[in-house]
Amino acid sequence: MEIGRTICHQLAHNYFGNLVGMRWWNYAWMTEGFANYHEYFFTSYYLPDFPLKEIFVTDFLQKNLVENSYLMSTSLNKYVETRKEVEDAFDFGMVSKAAGVLRMCDNMVERPTFQKGLQKYVREMAFDVAGPEDFYRSIQAAVDEDKTLPEDIKVADILSSWTDQPGYPLITVMRNYQTNDIVVNQQRFLSSREEFDRDGLSWYIPLSIATAKNPEMMDSKPREWLKRGTRELVIKTIENQTWTSDDWILFNIQQTGYYRVNYDTHNWKLLANDLYKGSPYTIGLINRAQIIDDSFNLAYSDIIQFTIALDIIKYVKYEREYAVWVTAYRHLLNMIRRLDGPSYSLYFGRFLQHLTYDHFDRLDVFENTHGKDEVKDTFLRPIIVDLACRSGSGMCLIATRTMVTAEALTGHVLVPHEKPSIYYCHGLKNADENTFQFFWRKLKSLTNEQERTHITNSISCYHNFNSVYALLLETANPNLVDVFYTNLERFQILMTAARNGNVKAVVHFLRENHEDIARTYTFNIRMEQGLKEISGCLQEEDQKEFAELLQILLAAGHINSNLVERCTIDMEYHRKWVKENKIKIEEWIADYFRPARHNSAMGKIINLPIILFSIAGAFYVVF
Repeated sequence: MEIGRTICHQLAHNYFGNLVGMRWWNYAWMTEGFANYHEYFFTSYYLPDFPLKEIFVTDFLQKNLVENSYLMSTSLNKYVETRKEVEDAFDFGMVSKAAGVLRMCDNMVERPTFQKGLQKYVREMAFDVAGPEDFYRSIQAAVDEDKTLPEDIKVADILSSWTDQPGYPLITVMRNYQTNDIVVNQQRFLSSREEFDRDGLSWYIPLSIATAKNPEMMDSKPREWLKRGTRELVIKTIENQTWTSDDWILFNIQQTGYYRVNYDTHNWKLLANDLYKGSPYTIGLINRAQIIDDSFNLAYSDIIQFTIALDIIKYVKYEREYAVWVTAYRHLLNMIRRLDGPSYSLYFGRFLQHLTYDHFDRLDVFENTHGKDEVKDTFLRPIIVDLACRSGSGMCLIATRTMVTAEALTGHVLVPHEKPSIYYCHGLKNADENTFQFFWRKLKSLTNEQERTHITNSISCYHNFNSVYALLLETANPNLVDVFYTNLERFQILMTAARNGNVKAVVHFLRENHEDIARTYTFNIRMEQGLKEISGCLQEEDQKEFAELLQILLAAGHINSNLVERCTIDMEYHRKWVKENKIKIEEWIADYFRPARHNSAMGKIINLPIILFSIAGAFYVVF
């Protein structure tokens, strides 16, 4: 799937970047945005069994919304001149926002019109350089011909509000349950509660709507427009779209709009209750993922109570779609890191095991256990295994440890082909020193890039501080002769350690060896992203040392003050978040498992002979 996307990305550059160039570097989004958008959709034609159109939203667009939720984010068209500014114009936050805006344009003018306008743009600007106004003009010509937008809505006005301004909006939907009127307002979404939009930005926002009575999940054409400069809009029922106080309302169908949506508490509960009914779902796949993503990001930002997000995500115990689990996985991992500590297994670990138990029972840790796997199950399995092991599932931990121990003893590989690093990671967490040393030696001897990646993304999961620290020291040794690590491999080892219980070793390593790290790793954008990630999930006792590390790196010239400010904000926010939310979340989980609510899947007894029998069967096949 990734190979196919890479090929299609480069093919798209034949048109966007080669045939039609960019007028200046601040228009890099016009080449990379198109390539990033089309790599998913071109590939979906060649690999129809892979849910690439859905993955574009759940694994690409939703991640980008996080990147552009800070006050310091910049606009797509911001003028650039220096080398650093040009490099920043190509970073993930910029080019992926461009892809999201282009997808929104595609849907708001309808696909045939968008394609017609795009063809006109490529023909007219072939062997030339273009700016945004050239693209807007071509799309507007196609819109005028097909009449797919209201006459008072112009393409240039819409798109310039997204390309000339930083960030994106949050629309808030408040319902009057007596009159059935809906009031929609817009404001800039900022993820930090310490930041405020003093400029009062606003956008042209396409509003698509579905209701419990009219759940048209494939119709993403805007029903209304919230215009730039307009803060509030009242929406009433019409003949073919009605609702009552007992019906849920859903905005941003197929998440085609580049924005987040908040609702009043009652509507959130109506959506949660509908999801918890399970399959067949009334709410479409992408919108199920959108509801999860919006609710958690709004909760992280203290806009809604965290119990609302938990009420939403509890339904995933029934969810079988890989694309939805991509979103759920991201937020559940985030919660694992935020809630790590002495009470984790009693509360969130228990809840996590409850969500994954039936999925783990169905998928197992081995491939094709119940006949040939469906494509989506092949991709879903490592997600479930990772979460099940992180929940403390005895069945999962025994299986993964047995896999890596068996490989260390026999040399035969038992881990599945899809995301093997997940199985290696959890197996190594509970393995002995001999097993760890086997995989360290194996890494040094491997020459195949893909096989090395499986180990670099897992070996530092090992539980021993001294062993992991010794490995990190080797990666930063500038005088190595017989052993070679690429920059990417070094970073993979470093961040795998940070994400899997070895953050103390990582912080100490960065602090004591930053000069060697600057020569070997280099303090590039990967390191910046890594420091941001670490700052957002530190335990309180580690925050002081990390803050001192940032000052050391700043004084040495390895990082800039903007990064220090961003990490400090994230670190302080995390500290406050844990203080204000952890007890509330644990109380919600305790209430969730009260006998009156339901019989917990945790009541089931783990049958260890079954897993041992499965492993024995795998050995039989190997030998």
